[in-house]
Amino acid sequence: MADFSTRVSEYFELRRELEKKLPPMTVTDDVSEIRRAIRALAKEIRLARGGAKQGDIFTPTISVEFRRVLFVEMDANTWEAIMDDNPGQFSHEINGIYPEGKPYSTVPGSILAVLPTLPDDVEYRFLGRHLILLDTLANVILDRIPYAIQCANCDQDVPLHKERWRRD
Repeated sequence: MADFSTRVSEYFELRRELEKKLPPMTVTDDVSEIRRAIRALAKEIRLARGGAKQGDIFTPTISVEFRRVLFVEMDANTWEAIMDDNPGQFSHEINGIYPEGKPYSTVPGSILAVLPTLPDDVEYRFLGRHLILLDTLANVILDRIPYAIQCANCDQDVPLHKERWRRD
């Protein structure tokens, strides 16, 4: 997990350097100004990480360890909490933008307690069974672990009310 934390810290330092190039974000009620600032930061991140690909942060070794830890923590209640507001699967390119209007899945405290702590504005999120690392300040998907979660004793079907997200 130390390798993962180092990779996340390197990304966070990159983002901090990129933020220095941009006008400082200010508190405003102007939605278009907020979107403009987010898009500007996202653009800088995507340019700086132009060759970003799956496995840059969640290396194969790290992915195996995360899957193991998640499997141990997964039970029916945790599965249900994750799937309750899970947006389901949709295209989620590395270095791409998390689609506006899509909900964010809950990451239960029991899961957060066993995963490495992340810096401000970087979060774990689930898309279906995939785990992504999301920069919430820039709305950029940093990396993913496909099929990160499974539960031996759970109803693994996405609840029917989630089907609407798949049609979007």
